[in-house]
Amino acid sequence: MQKILPFLDSLDEEAKIFEKFPHCDNYAELFMASVDKTYRGQGIASEMYKVTIPLLKGRGYKLVKSTFTSPYTQKISQKMGFKELARAYFNQYKDSSGQLRFPNAKDDECAVVGVLEL
Repeated sequence: MQKILPFLDSLDEEAKIFEKFPHCDNYAELFMASVDKTYRGQGIASEMYKVTIPLLKGRGYKLVKSTFTSPYTQKISQKMGFKELARAYFNQYKDSSGQLRFPNAKDDECAVVGVLEL
């Protein structure tokens, strides 16, 4: 987590949610859905979003933000209608000292910040 949280913070800054949605003064955040490898591919992560989003809407939220860090959750974001605000590739991220933090990441591995208007 020490490696990935600064990376995700920089991605959040790039997303600029309140600039892109000036009518919105708050949002709900769903942070990194994850399913154990044993149970992947069974629709569990999708179901978590399908159940949670109506609950958030019922509580009055107009905007939901989530960070999708795998190809699986990125597909879910597209199916659910999330709009991509920012994308960053793991193999390009450098820490404050200029060191690559994820040098072994594949070229297509990225994180995406998405929002869903309710």
